[in-house]
Parts: sequence; C-alpha cells; structure tokens
Amino acid sequence: MKRVFLILFFFNIIHVLWSQENHDHELENEIRGKIVATENGKTEPIPGAKIKWKSDTHMAVSGLDGSFEIHVGKLPDTLFIKAVGYQLLAFEVKEVRTDLVLICNQDKCWEE
Repeated sequence: MKRVFLILFFFNIIHVLWSQENHDHELENEIRGKIVATENGKTEPIPGAKIKWKSDTHMAVSGLDGSFEIHVGKLPDTLFIKAVGYQLLAFEVKEVRTDLVLICNQDKCWEE
C-alpha cells in the first residue's frame, strides 16, 4: 500500500512539474505571490497548497514559505487553492502581479 501511495505521489509531482515547464512558452502572464493563514491574529504560511487556474490545467504548489509562481494566458481569471484542512478556496486575479499576498481562513481568501 505504501508503494502505491508513493508511486501516485511521485506521478503527481512529475505531472505538476511537466505541466509548468513544458507549457510556459504558451503563456504570457506570470503571477507570483504567497499564501498565508490567519488564526487568532497570527499569520503563518500555507505550504503544499495546490494552486490552479479556473480557465486551464496549469498548476503550482506553494513552497515551505507559502510562496508560489504560476502562469496564465488571459486575465482576469480565478485562482483555485486547495490545502489540507481548508475548503476549496477561490480568488479572482484581474491583473499581472508579482507581489500578491493572499490571506486565507477556513472558507475564503482575500488580498493583504
């Protein structure tokens, strides 16, 4: 059972990396930012969150510090964010951003 889980995990990672590297030339806009959680007035990064655009299949995964980088062809578009312990979150991006900080709680995200 552990082998099956590990194999599926590595295929998922390979898919994410391949999707980002092999299709970037088709995309014009890069969005960079950070995802953080807020609870009791304290903010902490959300590592390992899956980030995907509504309009295409490109995905990214947030780093240990909550940072992410994802490309998109057309804006505006909606980012979907899925992290362990959170509902599926959505945030509309209207323009190219390289400093986007999304603050999330259990059911919504907003910009800092």
